[in-house]
Amino acid sequence: MGIKMSTEDFAKLEGYGAHDENTKAIILKVAGWKPDGTDREIAKFLNTDITNGGLIRGIVTCCLDKQKTIIDQEHNEAVAFQQEIINTLTEKVNYLQEKIEQMHIFVAEKDKFIIEKDHRHTELE
Repeated sequence: MGIKMSTEDFAKLEGYGAHDENTKAIILKVAGWKPDGTDREIAKFLNTDITNGGLIRGIVTCCLDKQKTIIDQEHNEAVAFQQEIINTLTEKVNYLQEKIEQMHIFVAEKDKFIIEKDHRHTELE
């Protein structure tokens, strides 16, 4: 499952690449991305400065957060759909139980009528 990110998701980072390392660090902080120990590891691995490591980690974090939001929404929709199915089936079961009860009452009344009819018939003999 892919996620779609837009420039709006990273609007606070606009122009990031055109600045020196100190300004980049400030831009990241203004964007709400605080330095993390993994920034240095990423930077070392990619042979770049720590602010670029922070940028990469921040972008990945944003993508993961958006993916989690999408997964949560899909989960909630699935749960709501399942509940709708359960409610529909419950209504149908209740309806059928009511019809069965009505049939039992009808059969009991019919049996009572037959017994009374037979009883009257034997009294006449």
